[in-house]
Amino acid sequence: MKIDVKICGITSREDAFLATSAGATHLGFVIGVPESKRNMNREDATDIVQYIKSEYSGIICVGVFVDKIFEDVVNIVRDCKLDVVQLHGDESTEFCQKLRNFVKVYKAIIIKSKKDLSLIKKYEGVVDRILLDAGHGSGEQIDFDLLEGVEVDILAGGISPDNVLEIVGNVRPKMIDVSGGVELFPGRKSKIFIQKLFTNIINCN
Repeated sequence: MKIDVKICGITSREDAFLATSAGATHLGFVIGVPESKRNMNREDATDIVQYIKSEYSGIICVGVFVDKIFEDVVNIVRDCKLDVVQLHGDESTEFCQKLRNFVKVYKAIIIKSKKDLSLIKKYEGVVDRILLDAGHGSGEQIDFDLLEGVEVDILAGGISPDNVLEIVGNVRPKMIDVSGGVELFPGRKSKIFIQKLFTNIINCN
């Protein structure tokens, strides 16, 4: 199976180039989330997005937001020329629908128990894609048993070069979202870890 890969928490031109040249289909930029160790301001994000799109025109750039004011998100999308917004807060379905008039929308849903799966249906058809995670930026993995029988679009949480074969084999998502699993430290990616990740993904395919 072919699987798309989003490398999230990009904070530099170097890491953007490293991830994209290795095979990433999507890059994630955490914008205006001060509590995140990978937080960026819009000016730096704009610079990196413009740079990487000049090198790889097909790369999909994703802005990650948490409970941001609608107008702020739209303005950042326009300034940074983002292709997608990924929402990690308590954004309503109405908020998501309104935002889709301007940009593609991915919605992150935290899965801690079976009852959380009901949120998938709530947002299906409202957003472009749904991402399942065990906790925003926590590095935790979702309990695979909870996902039995669930068609997973995007999977995040605790994915690394060492476990990607197992995770993809068990869950079979259409895309994986990787951040801390390919870092030297928060906000700085490792060339060795990224290359190992994509080598193992080729084996998945």
